[in-house]
Amino acid sequence: MFSIGMQELILILVIALLVVGPKKIPEMARSIGKAMKEFQKAANDVKESVNMESILEEEEGEEELKPAEDKEEKSQTNNKDKEEKQSFEGKDEKESDKNKTEKKEKSSINKEKEANNSEDLAG
Repeated sequence: MFSIGMQELILILVIALLVVGPKKIPEMARSIGKAMKEFQKAANDVKESVNMESILEEEEGEEELKPAEDKEEKSQTNNKDKEEKQSFEGKDEKESDKNKTEKKEKSSINKEKEANNSEDLAG
């Protein structure tokens, strides 16, 4: 921005001494120092508030993502549970079908045996 060398600074102080006078220069320096200090403090406050807002926004963004991730995980686990239930139900159905066919086979075998036994007794 501004680059003030030693010569320019001395020139500014001499002009200030002539315009304001030697008695008012210390008061003026104090007031300028206080003003600069307040300006820096205000600038730091603004920077701090902007940083805090950005941090809060990032945290809110992460919180919004977490429920979405949780929902995805839940839906995946629910899908897995459903698939497992279906596979168990399918196994149960298959087992019941096997049991039915086995019972039919046994009953047909028993009927054949009875028929054979009745033929042997008759014959």
